[in-house]
Amino acid sequence: QEVFGDTRPASTLVEISRLAVEGAKVEVECVAVVPS
Repeated sequence: QEVFGDTRPASTLVEISRLAVEGAKVEVECVAVVPS
C-alpha cells in the first residue's frame, strides 16, 4: 500500500500450451518498485 495506495496493479492469468523456453518448468514476469 505504501507504493500503490488503494489502487492495486492489474493482474491477468492466461493458460498456455507451452512456455517460451523448452524444458522450462515455470515462467515468471514481474515489475518491481525500487525506492530512490
